[in-house]
Amino acid sequence: MNMLVLVGLFFCVFIAIVLSGHPCSNRCEWLPWEETSCSVTCGGGTSFRTRELCCPSELKVDDCIKYCSKSFSGFSDFGTCNELCYNGGSYFSGTCQCLPEYDGRCCLKQFDECGSNPCLNGGACRQGSNRFDCTCLPGYIGTRCEQETNECLSSPCVNGGICTDLVNEYICSCVPGYVGVNCEIDYNECASNPCQNGGTCEDRVNFFRCICPSGFYEDLCEIGICHPQPADMIFLLDSSVSQTELNFMKQLEYVSNFTDHVLIGPNDTQISVITFSSEAIIEFDLTTHNNNISLNKAIQNIKFNPGITRTDKALQKAKEVAVSSRQRRRPNGKLARVFVFVITDGMSTYREKTKQEAINLKKFSPEGIAAIECTRSALSDVILMIDEYVNTSNAETFNGFSGLLDSASKLIQLMDTLGSEDNDTHISLTSFSNTVRTYVNFSDHLSRGELLLTISKIPHTEDVISNISAALHYINIDGFQMAYGGRLGARKFVVILTNGGYSLDAVFDLERKKVLEKGVKIIVVGVGSNIDVDYLQNIASSPYHVIVQTHEFNNNLDVLKGEFVYDACDLDFIN
Repeated sequence: MNMLVLVGLFFCVFIAIVLSGHPCSNRCEWLPWEETSCSVTCGGGTSFRTRELCCPSELKVDDCIKYCSKSFSGFSDFGTCNELCYNGGSYFSGTCQCLPEYDGRCCLKQFDECGSNPCLNGGACRQGSNRFDCTCLPGYIGTRCEQETNECLSSPCVNGGICTDLVNEYICSCVPGYVGVNCEIDYNECASNPCQNGGTCEDRVNFFRCICPSGFYEDLCEIGICHPQPADMIFLLDSSVSQTELNFMKQLEYVSNFTDHVLIGPNDTQISVITFSSEAIIEFDLTTHNNNISLNKAIQNIKFNPGITRTDKALQKAKEVAVSSRQRRRPNGKLARVFVFVITDGMSTYREKTKQEAINLKKFSPEGIAAIECTRSALSDVILMIDEYVNTSNAETFNGFSGLLDSASKLIQLMDTLGSEDNDTHISLTSFSNTVRTYVNFSDHLSRGELLLTISKIPHTEDVISNISAALHYINIDGFQMAYGGRLGARKFVVILTNGGYSLDAVFDLERKKVLEKGVKIIVVGVGSNIDVDYLQNIASSPYHVIVQTHEFNNNLDVLKGEFVYDACDLDFIN
């Protein structure tokens, strides 16, 4: 017998070969398979195997296959081998399906998520399942420790302290008067016992106040005083809108400083305070407080109560208190002398009534009625600002832009305190749109005629907008600078003449606030018959500083005639 072997070569192409030297006993018998080794050690490879067929020697290959009822495919085949996948991988469709953190034919290669050093700022990287985790150093947060912790976000600094963020810590910069890590401790300025002669120290924020015993005064109670005869002093304090709360607080400060220098008591000086605006209120009577300490606390508790200026009602109340003073004697048997102090800006709502009540009080004859050494003053710096924009709804009324110039001229004619002396009213003249044009500085000291001529020559620029914010910004930066003739002690006014402009932008509120904080009064004159008064009131420092001029014969500007003249009272002559 001969054996027939078919060897598969490339793509299952078979060649029949009759082999000798391999005897076989059973015709058409398949001999055992002979296999090759696997092509890979893991991940699914292939192997090849062959076998021989026992055939009659006289038969050709094709005849043997037919004789034995075999086929060519039986002599060899391919098979898969080493389907092993490591690290939890599974074999599917001829390849290894690896878990997310592994790769490669056999899932032997592990991804190194920390290899690129993803953790920043000294953070430590830890390999996870298909990811990395960063353990951050103190002071840093974030997936990669990329964000510095802002310890100031919790606002740890109190009492006005400013927080500075550092790495894993913060520092509070405390305002004067406070100490501690978070500025939480009010520094005790009384710890050094600064008050002399038995004075009582009151600790305040960043300062202290000495309440002096009878017979001593000054900041540390270091100076003794003479013992005066009994006196009843009545203070009338203006709490009206025209004063403002800031000036009202200055009045209280003056009274407090004044009373610190006198002995308060039944045999010495007794004080009454009356505040007035729309009504007059006796805050406390002459006999309410019999020592400096309780009197001082009562003065500090008086509240600002704005309204119109009814000085006449205050004088009525003062007379009532003065009458009660004359009807009683002090414990030492003496009658007290009566003094009335009126502290006001002089802008009484009912001037004739005020004049009559003052006459009535003088007839009663208290020892003195005064406005604290007040003198008439015109020390005012006034900036006239003419809006170059002409509202079309007002263009035909009062001649548009020329109406603005006419109103400015009328205002100059009304001001009889113009001049170049230190106590006179000084004028600066400008116009504005998106920019401000200056025609006259305070330092120019032009005469009334020269100012009127300059106003008449101010040109009108077409197609401009009304930018109130730009005008107020000029006031804040340049308006009252000493380089342009502004005076430190002068009252400051801005008079804006406008036809009515565009809506106010986001910057306006900030610029207006800065102007008012500088103590500048903003007066707005609306020229024309279609003026939006609400628009003007949003600009002016108060509703009382809005004037509407509807035509050239209108006399509304007359109310400004006395605005720049006032009574200047020395509230500091006692220290």
